[in-house]
Amino acid sequence: SMEAMLAALTAERKLFIPHIKAADLTHYQKLRAKKGGVAVTGVADGNCLSCGVMLPYRIVQQAEDDSTLCYCESCGRILFIL
Repeated sequence: SMEAMLAALTAERKLFIPHIKAADLTHYQKLRAKKGGVAVTGVADGNCLSCGVMLPYRIVQQAEDDSTLCYCESCGRILFIL
């Protein structure tokens, strides 16, 4: 059921929180509040999946680097590569 999936994902999310830098977590929470609950979005074929903007190649390269957060220049969400 959808409720069971949500509960499982919420529990999994709680396991990751201690491993996130405090400043990054604060920024994520602010983005989430500002962006209707969606602070993180995927990148597919060079496009932001939330706003649809074609991202510059350098931004896509930065998003591929897991050591730093990268943001969509249009909608401001945190990017990850699918």
